[in-house]
Amino acid sequence: MEYAYERVLNGTDLFDCLERASNDLRQQGYGIVTQLEVADALSKKFGVKFSNFQILGACNSEMGRRMYGIDKPAYGFQSSNVLVHADEHDVRLAIVRALPMITIFSARDFGERTIPTETLRSVFDRLH
Repeated sequence: MEYAYERVLNGTDLFDCLERASNDLRQQGYGIVTQLEVADALSKKFGVKFSNFQILGACNSEMGRRMYGIDKPAYGFQSSNVLVHADEHDVRLAIVRALPMITIFSARDFGERTIPTETLRSVFDRLH
């Protein structure tokens, strides 16, 4: 099972990619609830040098609200991580798909139309 949409982006940099991804996610009903600068965190924690790498924690607020009302522990599975990694050669984008468990909850409790997979795929497809 494919667990992430991945691609190399040409003609952009880390910050442009992060901004474009954030804006497109917001337009699709997602909020950015966390932004982790992985290189900075690893450097501070372990003294490890790491190339530019950031993770956006994106949450579909409507789906999250509905899921929280039905099954609070499962709420943690509905967020999606957007990973952007840049080195001297290119920028790599990956959008991690919601876990298969969310599909089960979505189909059973929310109806097929709320499964976020296609929305995330459309965000991914526009970033090239």
